[in-house]
Amino acid sequence: MERKCANCVGIDFDKKYKNMWGETMYYCEREHKDVRMGFDACPKFKAVEKDKGDYTPSGCYITTILCDILGYDDDCQLLVSLRDFRDNYLKKHPEYLNMLLEYDFIGPLISRRIIEEDNNALFAQGLVEHFIIPCVEAIIYEDYDKAIRIYSNMVIYLNDEFDLPMVKFDNSVKYDMETLGKGRARVLTSE
Repeated sequence: MERKCANCVGIDFDKKYKNMWGETMYYCEREHKDVRMGFDACPKFKAVEKDKGDYTPSGCYITTILCDILGYDDDCQLLVSLRDFRDNYLKKHPEYLNMLLEYDFIGPLISRRIIEEDNNALFAQGLVEHFIIPCVEAIIYEDYDKAIRIYSNMVIYLNDEFDLPMVKFDNSVKYDMETLGKGRARVLTSE
């Protein structure tokens, strides 16, 4: 069982707005405060069944964290900033090819593991606070080296947390740069 405020009778679905990070916020009549859907913080959440076996993760574990678990919109400022950074900076610098490939290959594994976490909303919120927001802030201030360090630290943390296999890439394989960094690499040719 997972506790989700989306099923709580205290939520007023007519009173919603977007906060500065693009999260959809709702007013909770029971707690007299604004809340995010899916955030597991209130002891008064109504328990709902969630069949984790039927979950099909997006290849993008950051989208899984933000949208699927925490209820952010797919066009929230955090995702827009990260996607823009991927498309307009990382993809234009060949030295980040392995980083993009790594994301594509481990993204679906991490998505699945985060969904399967017993308290995935709390786990996801911790990743947002400790890694994703600081990474986006570094991007906003154009401190791209810092953004890459923060992201790399998150990957190291998640690899350790979930005991993921080390990924090595064959440099003789050509990849479609347009599709990289989305949780699904596309091989063009092999030499």
